[in-house]
Amino acid sequence: MQDAQMRVLFVYKENRQDPCLQALKRWLPGAVDVVGRFAFAADERGRFESATALPRFCAEVERTKPDVVFVWTNYLNLAEVEWCHRRGVRVLSAINSFTSFNVGHIRNQRATFDLLKALDWYFVPHGPHVPVLRDHGVNAHEMPFFYDPAVYKPLPRAFRLFDVHRWDAFFAGGVAVSWARNRRALVERLGQHARVCLLANINPQLKGVSWYGAMTIPSVVNWMMNRSRVVLGSDFLPSVGAYHAMQDDIFVPYDVSFTIRSRVFTAIGSGRPFMVERHDEIERFFEDGRDIVLWSTLDEAVERLMHLIRHPEECERIARAGYEKVSRLHTAEARLREMFDIVRKEP
Repeated sequence: MQDAQMRVLFVYKENRQDPCLQALKRWLPGAVDVVGRFAFAADERGRFESATALPRFCAEVERTKPDVVFVWTNYLNLAEVEWCHRRGVRVLSAINSFTSFNVGHIRNQRATFDLLKALDWYFVPHGPHVPVLRDHGVNAHEMPFFYDPAVYKPLPRAFRLFDVHRWDAFFAGGVAVSWARNRRALVERLGQHARVCLLANINPQLKGVSWYGAMTIPSVVNWMMNRSRVVLGSDFLPSVGAYHAMQDDIFVPYDVSFTIRSRVFTAIGSGRPFMVERHDEIERFFEDGRDIVLWSTLDEAVERLMHLIRHPEECERIARAGYEKVSRLHTAEARLREMFDIVRKEP
């Protein structure tokens, strides 16, 4: 898979809670010749205008002499991209959320699009944003989320100890803040009918819900998912308007209500069935009742969870089908191969 002719400098800001970043750090060296890593410090690329090129970044490019700078989550500014171009270095950027029209260190959206248009390639996980970006002169491509099979995987029965399927459902994510009202409603409703394991920073103190804090160690999270019958997700975005408040001069507003999240792949990769709201994006990747479980109302969510609890053979069938799909199509290795195939084909 490795192409020694493509020398890549990988640029990011460390985030231990970003499973995609951690997977890229593991799998990127198998895809291309990684000549170096450059990590921005928090104070080097904070919020809003960062107009000047960072000397430390420029020095690393001069030292490693890459063909491509691969930036995870848009931490370069326009001056740095143009500086790379003057030296014959192309710039690829990929992001880890639906915020395709927003760059955290630039307040003005028109200035954001000036940066995005300067990129040689821009990979975003939310497919419907690709034609919008292209209409505004951005060389955008879809790069769906992915997972790290070295971390998230089915565990042998012996590794789950004596307490296999301790919980009926597992959910990770905050539920005790105003913008997470949909998550709280889901967890609270299911907790009235089943045993729910919750990983969150604040305990919502809900009936039937066992709270275990904000656990983020991937191997432990994988083990806890393996001990649950079903893993829950929530793709609805009740607070999308908050992203507009972070910018001014907005001319490309977000109109998304649902977007597929990275946790769908990590959860299914752990070998458990995944249950989430029904929406167009999730149905592009998975088939309801075959390799995923979808719901449209809380009543349906309760009904489908209880059905899986009463029919463990169906639960395991969906888990196996989902795992077979993501382990074949949605690993970090597969995604990097797809991405660099595009990069190699474009002049």
